[in-house]
Order: sequence, then structure tokens, then C-alpha cells
Amino acid sequence: MNNFSQFILMENYRGFSRTAIPLTKTNFFVGENSSGKSSVLALVQILTEYLFWHKPEFKSEEVNFSHSSDIISANSKNQSTFGVGYLNDNELKGRHDEYFFSSGFYMTFKDRNGSPEPQYLSVSYGKDKIITIKFESKKISYKILNNFKLVANTLPEAQLLLSNLIDSHDNPIGFTKFYGNDIKGRGFYETLYLLDTELRKLGKNDNRPAVNVDLMPNVRPIWLAPIRSKPKRTYDEPSFDFSSEGEHTPYLISLILSNKKNEGAKSILEIVGREAGLFKELALKKYGRTKNAPFELDFVIDETPLSILNVGYGVSQSIPIIAEIVIRPKNSFFIIQQPEVHLHPKAQAAIGTLLYNSSLRGNQTIIETHSDYMIDRFRIMKKKNYTSTPNTVLAEGAGIDSQILFFSRKNGCNTVASISINELGELDEDQPNEYRDFFINEQVELLGL
Repeated sequence: MNNFSQFILMENYRGFSRTAIPLTKTNFFVGENSSGKSSVLALVQILTEYLFWHKPEFKSEEVNFSHSSDIISANSKNQSTFGVGYLNDNELKGRHDEYFFSSGFYMTFKDRNGSPEPQYLSVSYGKDKIITIKFESKKISYKILNNFKLVANTLPEAQLLLSNLIDSHDNPIGFTKFYGNDIKGRGFYETLYLLDTELRKLGKNDNRPAVNVDLMPNVRPIWLAPIRSKPKRTYDEPSFDFSSEGEHTPYLISLILSNKKNEGAKSILEIVGREAGLFKELALKKYGRTKNAPFELDFVIDETPLSILNVGYGVSQSIPIIAEIVIRPKNSFFIIQQPEVHLHPKAQAAIGTLLYNSSLRGNQTIIETHSDYMIDRFRIMKKKNYTSTPNTVLAEGAGIDSQILFFSRKNGCNTVASISINELGELDEDQPNEYRDFFINEQVELLGL
């Protein structure tokens, strides 16, 4: 049985019922349309949004689930509540060395006048207990559950823990009131602070409730959307604020090409471009001597530099992904939607190589994709790494956890199956029949068998 350190938890959320999804370093989300892939990505984005913990609304720059009907499963008999959470067995040191917090949490929301409103929040409290906070219209109360840890190492353990959390939130008995003033607008962070203050007064706070807002790795995800910005002939107004559609990417590349200290990053960008068959070299044409002067971003396909407007659309659509993965520091966290859009299979495979090399730098990535070429190249790279000389630097990454998460829809519910990728790039034999049925049946028809 496979071991995991992280799980996403969902109950009655956008077609998922009592679902625990394991996460590894590299996760390929695959499956038919409308099977829940984007819904899970949206949840990760929301839960890692700093503002969510101060004002729990299901909206961000990329996601907007303003109404309960956008979130609660449409086919569910329960149209009033839903729950989401996260488990991570990486423990965090508390104020005293003998105490630790795991960074898990689970929260239940209820529908109130068409909008989701917090009802319960459970977080780790000390080494082997959790504390559950109950939100009501005019008061907040809490209860402490002993011998209850928000940690799981296998999928069955995570599913059992999720069921126990749901049952716990369904039990209104045993809560103690600690705040009775106007609670409207109180976020999770502020509530946890108020509770900690209350427990100090009572002498019960062996440790403070700990919520690790920066989920998965300790960084916010870098979200790369499937629709990237349109290319321009010249870039006139500097824009360095991150955009999921890559509007900032040309300005980022201009900084790289303008500074000789960035030759390493430029070289890697061009290596990926050549392997993908997208471009040989990058060139910058500036219309002025000032730092913020307008510029033209050119790509050398054969010998002559061409404006980004005069090369294939796949170049402009893929360069934001390539640039972000190359430039970002180690241990970054990426969410990438359909990186294969507008790309030839050769280029899709090259992105698979890029993703594998990115994993060797400690990056965690979730990729929503329909490209077998990309996944197969990732598997090939993993096998080559494992079978190469053990003393090489690359061999250090041979045991990196990776998986395919296969999404499907059955009887009105979304389901997810984990298919692990071992050190030889082989897929776990325990696969859902639906995973390959379509491709096999198409080949049988083509061969006339």
C-alpha cells in the first residue's frame, strides 16, 4: 500500500462525496471533461489564499464561487452544508520542544441566504488532540477532542479520518462558549487568536491551535492558467505583477536577456525551446536606452529573429510556462492547467522533460492535462534517471514520488483513483478499467479486430 504525506479532503463539494485525494511531488490530473479536475485545483487555490483565512470567501483572482449553489454538489440530498480540508503529516514545532502540531485542518460550511458561511473548524491542538470551533449567529464555542490526530499516511487512513471528522461536526454536544459579541466578519485567524487568549486565562493552553495556511510546501502556488495572454509587437508599459495568464512574462524575460548575470537562465530557456522545436534562441530588441524603454521580444527559428507575433501561436502560449518553471527558485509550488494547449506532440513531450527536471529541484506540481506525450516523457525521464550511474547528481531524484490522479464520474458523483509512477516509470497495475479502455477500443476498431 502506497504511503502519502498530504491529502485534500472534500465532502459534498462540487460532486465529491467523502473523498480524500493524496498528493505527491508531481501530480498529473487526467480524466474526461466535467469530472472534477478543475474543481480540486480551485479548492487548492482558495485554501492557499492568505485572505481566505481572514475572510473565508470562496473567491480569488482565478476562482469565484460566490454562491452555495456553486459549491454544494448538485445531485446531493444535502443542499445545506459542505466540508473541505487538508492533511499534512509534516509536523510543526510548537512553543516548547516537547509539543508539536500537525498542519491539518477540516472545516464545514453551511448555506446562509445563498452564501457559504463557516459552521465548524477543526485544527490540530498539541501532539495528539484536535480542537473544534463552532460558529453560530451570536456566539463562538469550542471543544477539545483527546487522542485525535489530524494525520494520515495511507488513503484508507485518510478516508477513515475524514468520516470521523464529518461525524464529529454532526455532533453539537460538548461545546463551551468563549465569545459572545458580534462575530460577523470574524475570520479563522482572528478566531483562533481569541480562543488562544481564552485558553490562556483558563490555563488550558498547553499549545496554541496551529493552522498552516501555506499548504503543501510552505509557499503559495504559482497558478498558470490554460488561456495565456495574447502576444504584442512591442511591450511599452512595464508590468511585473504576477498574472496567471502570463501578461508579466515578456517583461520577466526582458530582465533576463538584459543582464549577463542571467546567462544560465537564458541558456536553459533556449535548451527547452530547441528540444520542443519551438525556437533556437531568444533575442531582445530595445527601443531606447532607459531601463523601462519599450522592447520587442524576438525568437530565432532558423537564422533570422522573428517578432513573437510572427512565430507559431504555440510559442507565445508555452513561453509563460517554460519561463516560470525555469526562473522560479527551488521548492516552488506550481498549478498548471493544460500546458499542452497549441503544442505539437514533440513540444508536449519536451514539457514532460521540463516537469521532471523541475521535480529534481524540489518543486511540487499539479498538472491538469490531456497529453499522454507529456506524461510518457516524464516516465521515460524517471526510468533513465534510475538506470543511470548512481553517483550522478540526477540519480538523487530517482525516488521522487509521482502519480497520475484519474478523475471519472459515476452515478452522479466524481471519483479519483491514484495510479503511482514507480522509479522505473512504470504505472501501478491497480488501475481503473476506464483509464485505458477508450484508447484500447479505438485501436481495436482501427485494426478491425
